[in-house]
Amino acid sequence: MNEILIKRVNETGITIIQDGNDIFVPVRPICNALGVDFSTQRKRIMSDPILGSVVGEKPTTANDGKNYMMVCLPFEFVFGWLFTINPDKVKSEAAEAVIRYKRECYHALFAHFVKRFRHAQECNEQEIALLSQISELKDTLLANKNELKAAQERLARMRTERLTFQPSLFDEV
Repeated sequence: MNEILIKRVNETGITIIQDGNDIFVPVRPICNALGVDFSTQRKRIMSDPILGSVVGEKPTTANDGKNYMMVCLPFEFVFGWLFTINPDKVKSEAAEAVIRYKRECYHALFAHFVKRFRHAQECNEQEIALLSQISELKDTLLANKNELKAAQERLARMRTERLTFQPSLFDEV
């Protein structure tokens, strides 16, 4: 297990814990940095059907330098948890940062889901264009088949006339 300091916020060290390929983030230091009540956040995390299923405890070094078992979330879930924090409940100096963060999350969610919609729309437009192209090619193919058939019939008539040609000394006038 490897603990890495990633940032200092309001004199609180925010760390990640690498455990093999997994990365966890202790919750208490973030709560301390934001000035929100840890026990309230812990209860909210535990009662959340998603966060509660992934939360765990890991040995972590606190600001006092001692090791404690701390409530941790997998790194990928921290951003969603932070999104649930009410800016009215944080330290006044952190409120604007929380509002900016939440606004950025709204933009990221919009971009993610609109991107899917736009991609589906682009695929639909490409499919319509390809179907139109296929239809035109089929029409062209049918016209070419008809022209080919007509040319083959003319050739057959010409060969037949040539092979059945009977010379005569006197053409009828």
